[in-house]
Amino acid sequence: MDALGNATFAGGPNKGQDFGGGALSTANDEDAFLVSFDENGVHRWSKSLGGNGPRSTDIERIDGLAVDVRNQDLLLAGTFDDTIDLGGGDLISAGGSDIFVARFDASGNHRSSKTYGSSMHDELLGFAADTSGNTYLVGRYLGPIDFGGGALAVDRFDTFLASFDAAGAHRWSRRLVTSDTTPSLVVTTDGDGNVHIAGEFNEPVDLGGGVLRHVRVGDIFIVSYTPWGAHRFSLGLGSSGYDGGTSLVVGSGGHLFVAGTFSDTIAIGGHSITSTLFTDAFLLSLELQAEH
Repeated sequence: MDALGNATFAGGPNKGQDFGGGALSTANDEDAFLVSFDENGVHRWSKSLGGNGPRSTDIERIDGLAVDVRNQDLLLAGTFDDTIDLGGGDLISAGGSDIFVARFDASGNHRSSKTYGSSMHDELLGFAADTSGNTYLVGRYLGPIDFGGGALAVDRFDTFLASFDAAGAHRWSRRLVTSDTTPSLVVTTDGDGNVHIAGEFNEPVDLGGGVLRHVRVGDIFIVSYTPWGAHRFSLGLGSSGYDGGTSLVVGSGGHLFVAGTFSDTIAIGGHSITSTLFTDAFLLSLELQAEH
């Protein structure tokens, strides 16, 4: 939602829906859509985001939508196969699935779009923007991927964090953890531009503050970096079962709220919590100095 109360949604698949401005056109069953309503729920505009590749398996999956608070531009990010046209011409994947980031004005007009990817499978899992218009991408990659600062090292399926300025120029990027399974990976920012991430890790990992040890496959890490990519804090949470972080929200009073799932018994902030079912949910509040 922007400063004027307009609400914008992105999703798919686009089956020629009519959100109030007429049926949307679609190139295939894997197209996506972008639609905006005013504060009273009245349709403002809607558009199709489509691929033009020869296969019907083009994937236009929307993984993140944010508003640049400086000018109300819309920032859209996701994952695609083959070819996608977001309004600035065809964008072609380097191989397998790749990542796209696009900027639209408040009326839905295309401003810019760009792709990132290796010759292997790459996908976006989370997207956020700060009050300066900087954007943050988290996801995973199978081949060496270069966001503008040199190719990131790759072991197997690794996860990444990449940051870009309001003009789309690379600021910094780094490898996070190795994960052989599709991890949960979420990202958010605070009012000072710090970036916070929660995800899963399956083996010892150093996110910048020393090695975090896992209890079992599928433990949770929480890490915070400054706007310039310097490590602030990191911690690991784990039980004897499967755990995952699913949501991050920065609240008032300088607190970071983390929601997720766990099995069996998990230790959080000196307290042990035992699940009543096979998998239960937890809500954790952290001061941004990493104190529980």
